[in-house]
Amino acid sequence: MMMVGSMAASAAGSIMGGMGQQQQYEAQAASKQYQAQVARYNAEIAEQSAKWAEDRGEVLKTTQGLKTRATVGAQVASQAASGIDVGGETAGKVRSATTTLGMLDELTIGSNAAREAYGLRTTEWSEEQKAKLLDAEAASAKKAGETALETSLLSGASSILARGATWGMQGAGGGRTLGGNPTALGTGAYADLG
Repeated sequence: MMMVGSMAASAAGSIMGGMGQQQQYEAQAASKQYQAQVARYNAEIAEQSAKWAEDRGEVLKTTQGLKTRATVGAQVASQAASGIDVGGETAGKVRSATTTLGMLDELTIGSNAAREAYGLRTTEWSEEQKAKLLDAEAASAKKAGETALETSLLSGASSILARGATWGMQGAGGGRTLGGNPTALGTGAYADLG
């Protein structure tokens, strides 16, 4: 009777151990799925930030263009008020230089905005790849949990069968053996085991 209790305890241990391993892997899978979702949100935020950087760059370029035109207008008024010929070569060169510097400022603003947007889009791509990797890791962890449970159950069943075979060979209650003949193990249904 002690052997039956031992076999039952072994079976329960195998089942509980397998279930514990499966739950551990499922917890890992859930953690990876959560991290993947966070990475997807980070990618969305990076893309939105890139769009805002581009929009901000356009607004700043437009503002700089308006400032440049206002400065050139103020130069014309100042030159005229000072008695300088606004159509003269020197006055024209001053305004041309101001216009060129204003255009350079606009280009710099646009370049900075594009660089910022590029960096944010690189972050977006990186986060999307991270999410894909984490999704794969979650699926792998889930499968590992299923495999661990199956392996534990098969191992437990194998152990129980081996104990049962040993129990039958030793005789349990009334001298029973695998072959059904207490005196000749080499005969009967399990003759090949001898």
